[in-house]
Amino acid sequence: MKTALPWIIAVLGIAAAAYFFNANKSTSTQLATLQAQVQELQTLRMENETLKTNQVPADEIGRARRRGRLRAAGSLARRQRRRMVRA
Repeated sequence: MKTALPWIIAVLGIAAAAYFFNANKSTSTQLATLQAQVQELQTLRMENETLKTNQVPADEIGRARRRGRLRAAGSLARRQRRRMVRA
């Protein structure tokens, strides 16, 4: 028993060192992944801020929508006239 105890302690020490090495490696990988995600999040936030400043005013959007409806109604009337002429 006296000779086995130092070997048991040595084996447990090596096992603990291996466990902590693997845990540290896993933590380092997770940290690198999170840092990449944080960097991507920061770039997306900056892009979002620039897009917010470049928004089109609501009245201009309304005018564009009204113009689109008027054009669509005009083209419908032209199509109906063409059908009547052909018939």
